[in-house]
Amino acid sequence: MREHSERKGHRAPEAELGDESLEDSENLPEPDVIAAEIVGNLEVALEQFGSIYQELEGGE
Repeated sequence: MREHSERKGHRAPEAELGDESLEDSENLPEPDVIAAEIVGNLEVALEQFGSIYQELEGGE
């Protein structure tokens, strides 16, 4: 999987590659905390893409 991903210029998340250090789930935050972080990151990214789009279209 790693070889295919790297050939395409992408790197697969370590969890997909079987990284043994990720097996210790006791140290992970609760799923709702992880989900909230992901949603927050996606919202910020969407705002940034919106700003870039407006700049490209000549707006502010």
